[in-house]
Amino acid sequence: MSLREKLKSELSFACIFTTSMSVDWDKLRGEDSDGVEIVLPKITISVLEEYDRAPEFDEEDWLEDNIGDHVDDARLSEIAVLHDLDPEDVIDWLAEEDRWRHHLTADEVADIQEALAEEKDDFFDPDDEDSPLFDAIEQFRNSQEFYEWKDRYEPMMDFIWPVDLGYGVEPEEAAALIDQFGGSTTLVYIQDLNTHAIALSGGGMDLSWDIATAYLCCGCLPPVSLLYRLPRMCETYRERHHILLTECSAKAADFLRSRADNLLAESASTRLWFFGNRNMGRNFRTEDGYLLSWSRTEHVWTDGDLCFPPGDYGEPVDAEGQPLSGAWEPVPAPSAG
Repeated sequence: MSLREKLKSELSFACIFTTSMSVDWDKLRGEDSDGVEIVLPKITISVLEEYDRAPEFDEEDWLEDNIGDHVDDARLSEIAVLHDLDPEDVIDWLAEEDRWRHHLTADEVADIQEALAEEKDDFFDPDDEDSPLFDAIEQFRNSQEFYEWKDRYEPMMDFIWPVDLGYGVEPEEAAALIDQFGGSTTLVYIQDLNTHAIALSGGGMDLSWDIATAYLCCGCLPPVSLLYRLPRMCETYRERHHILLTECSAKAADFLRSRADNLLAESASTRLWFFGNRNMGRNFRTEDGYLLSWSRTEHVWTDGDLCFPPGDYGEPVDAEGQPLSGAWEPVPAPSAG
C-alpha cells in the first residue's frame, strides 16, 4: 500500500506554524531516564524475521491434517484411482507441491483456501495470547535483539520538531508509518514538554524531506517553514516528493491566503485603534487618520475641531456641538484617573 493510501484524507493544520527547537536530551530524560519515551512501531513478522525469531506456519502439514475435512471419501477414492495412488497416501499426495489446487474442484479449492486463510490469521494474530506470533513477540521483547532494534529509533541530533498528532492518529500507528516512509526520523513523547515530537535518528545531509514526511505520517500538514525550504534533492522518494510539493504546498498556501484575507477584513472594519500614553492621557486614531486625545486635566476628547464630551463616547461633534457625519463605533471613554 502506498503512502498516499495510508495517509489520513484530512490533514491537520495544527502544526503549520511550528518551528524546530533545541533540546538537551540528558536533561529531558531525567535521572530515571523516563522523561523521554521513544514511540516504537509494532513488532511485526518482518521484524522477527530479521532477527530469525519469526514463527513458521507449516502449510503442508496443515493440509495433511485438514484436507480430509473438506473433501469426502468418495472423491478421495476417485482421485486415488485416477492417479494410481494408494488410498491412504492420496491426502499426502494432494498436500505436496500444491497439487490440491489443480486436482480438486473449484468449490473444494475455495473451501480449503478459506479455512487455510483463517488458520493463518489465527497463527499470525499479534493480539491473541494463544497465537504463535504473540508468543514470539513476547520472547523478542525479552531478548537482547529487542534492545538492538529499539536503538535504531533513538534520537541523535539535539533538536526536535514538536507535533500534535492528527485526529484519530494513534502514536504507534504514526510511528509505524514513520518507520516505513520517514527515513531518518523517529517519534518521541517528551514528558516535560507534554508533547510528541519528531526527532532525527540519523544525520549527514539536509533531511527536510524526512521531517516533512514524518509530519504527514502523524496526520499533519508539515510546517510552512519546512515546505518553503525543501531542497531539490529527492532521489528515492518520488511519491512523497509529489505529495509534499503539490498537495501540501497548495493546502498551506490556501490556509495562509485565508488568514491574510481575514486579517485584511478585520483591519478594514476597525474604526479606532487604541494607543496607551502613560497616565497623562489616552489616544485613539480613527480610520481617517485623526488622532483623538483624552485630556486628564480637562476631561474631554480634543483634536482641532473635534470635541468629545466626557463619559461614554458616542458620536463626535464639532466646535458648535453638531454631530459629525460618518460611521463611528461607540467606545467607552477612559477614566480621568
